[in-house]
Amino acid sequence: MEKKMEKMKKEIKTQNRFYLIIAALFLIAQCTNTSGVLTSAYTNPHSAEFVHGFVLGLVIVVEIFVILQFCKNSKALKDEALLKRLYNERHDERAQQIEALASQKSVQIALILAVAAGFIVCYFSLEAFLGMLGVVILTGVVRKCCKIYYTRTYTLQ
Repeated sequence: MEKKMEKMKKEIKTQNRFYLIIAALFLIAQCTNTSGVLTSAYTNPHSAEFVHGFVLGLVIVVEIFVILQFCKNSKALKDEALLKRLYNERHDERAQQIEALASQKSVQIALILAVAAGFIVCYFSLEAFLGMLGVVILTGVVRKCCKIYYTRTYTLQ
């Protein structure tokens, strides 16, 4: 059990480094957003303000998420009981199965909705239709690549 906890501590430290990198990247994105580089590409001032607000909101949400996860991980590194609870949460087979099923169904539903949205939007804007088509194709390719990878990994074929 001790080896598992040491491995879990190592995973948490790696995850915390990842969270710090994400926080730094989003702070850089906010600096770029504040400088006006992104909004200068828009001729319509309302579109520029919308993009500015969207990026600001996204940065705030991501930063809050990163801070909360970082604090949760840091507490677990200091407290053995919290570390065990976190280990059990992350390695619960039922939760992993539920997550896998939910992820599979959500990708299928998202693809169907993207195709439907692309069909509807094709009457209004070619660019939006092409964007939706790109999302559908990219999602399908990523799904197929993941399926091939995991089939090879877990069935050794």
